[in-house]
Amino acid sequence: MTNLPAPSDILSGDVTTIDDISPSEMYAMTIALAYEINQAADNAPRAEFIKVLNIATTVVLENFEADFVFLFLRAVLRTNEQGESQFNLRTDLNERNKTLFHDNFLGIIKNIPSDDNDYFKKLEERLTFSYDIHKDS
Repeated sequence: MTNLPAPSDILSGDVTTIDDISPSEMYAMTIALAYEINQAADNAPRAEFIKVLNIATTVVLENFEADFVFLFLRAVLRTNEQGESQFNLRTDLNERNKTLFHDNFLGIIKNIPSDDNDYFKKLEERLTFSYDIHKDS
């Protein structure tokens, strides 16, 4: 097992890569980062929340397997009682993260038959932010 960094070290930008991470460690870090992001959404100024959201998202997109990327996004896309997300992926993720997601993960969602699981159809609708940006390239 790897000696995992503290989530605070990731969110501060001090740690950007995690080498030789096992699936159980990816799971633990995914949940820890999602928890910290949700705390920031509740307690930090909006600009600070967006900053830590993007730092954590970059680390997850660049270091974790697809299953954990989707788990992370699902965990941070919590909704309020009206069904509204605490942030908008289309406007709050930076261009680097939009590109990383589009290039590496959007195709996975698009290849899941929507009639198999309504959850994936809804997830695809929420995450297609980057398609319009890159469809001409």
